[in-house]
Amino acid sequence: MTKFSAVEVPLSGGERVHVVVDTVFTMSEESRLYSLWLSQAGRSANTQRSYQTKLAAFLTWATAEGVDWRNLTLLDLIRYKLHLQEAVPGQRPRSGKTVNVYIVAVLQFLRFCAHEGICDVDVDRRFFDHAGLRAVKARDGSGDPDRVPRLSRMLKAREMTKHPQPISGTAESELMVCATNPRDALLVRLLLHCGLRVGEALGLRLEDLHFLPESTHAGCFERGPHVHIHRRINSNGALAKSHDTRSVPVTDDVTQAYAAYQDERHQLLGGTFSDYVFLNLYSRNSRPDEPLRYASVHAMFRRWERKTTMRVRPHQLRHTAATRWVRAGHPLDVVQELLGHRSLESTQVYLHASAEEMRAAVESVTAASSENNGS
Repeated sequence: MTKFSAVEVPLSGGERVHVVVDTVFTMSEESRLYSLWLSQAGRSANTQRSYQTKLAAFLTWATAEGVDWRNLTLLDLIRYKLHLQEAVPGQRPRSGKTVNVYIVAVLQFLRFCAHEGICDVDVDRRFFDHAGLRAVKARDGSGDPDRVPRLSRMLKAREMTKHPQPISGTAESELMVCATNPRDALLVRLLLHCGLRVGEALGLRLEDLHFLPESTHAGCFERGPHVHIHRRINSNGALAKSHDTRSVPVTDDVTQAYAAYQDERHQLLGGTFSDYVFLNLYSRNSRPDEPLRYASVHAMFRRWERKTTMRVRPHQLRHTAATRWVRAGHPLDVVQELLGHRSLESTQVYLHASAEEMRAAVESVTAASSENNGS
């Protein structure tokens, strides 16, 4: 059986992209063009890998089932959705949200192929419901929302609403114990205390860190220690999600962690210079002046997971920062600016109550009622 997979390959300019290849590592022309389009459209390395991995899964299924993806029908895609929902022995079943992401990845590829004349599938007419339009606001939240068609109900899996889960104080303590070197300690604090995305942290350059009380010498008139987030192309594939530049204040813990990291970085690099903040200082398989990559960070968190009782993902630290800011009573628009959200709706997900808060509310009323009855 032909099995497709997503692999990372370098371009002539040094940039790395993900492409879909078959069992003998043959890459089709449409796969080559699609990988270049994803890269040039500004998709992050994580997004490229996610789209291509899911596309490879679809092509593997289509080949096994004898389905011609160039003329995919609604019934074909419904069959694929049912395939994704099937339970696999020894594996956790895919959530409705995950199934929907797989379907969207296929539709994104088909849209590209139709636009380039590779296939004749009219994605919007064939797979979307034009009778039930949904409102979509502009990225900056301005103006009246556009009305766009919904994905056909027969294709959309049911999703369970899950609120972002912050980590506990105990998990934070365990995490800091695992972050034994200065680099990792700094990375964790930037994610946990400042709410940075992993891609934003890995794309930081030395010039972005303004950790003195004043930075007018660098042409920056913002007071207090802070970090600047810029969307730029990075050799490690890291990419800031937002197109807007923003600055985020940092805590004393962050500046102290950076001071410790500076000392160790200087000792390990010697006379070698790199503009990236986070480097592969401790890796045996790469040069110490190479920037840290997404895969290394995720592997690091998996290693920590095996050492402890916690299950923490890097993006959870950003959720934790946002949740703590909201529960501390800071205005939602302030949290929105700190997180770099264009829409306030994205920030409102952090308004949910925790199980502990709901239990405290119920118990407080019960206790007050008991006191009144006894008096």
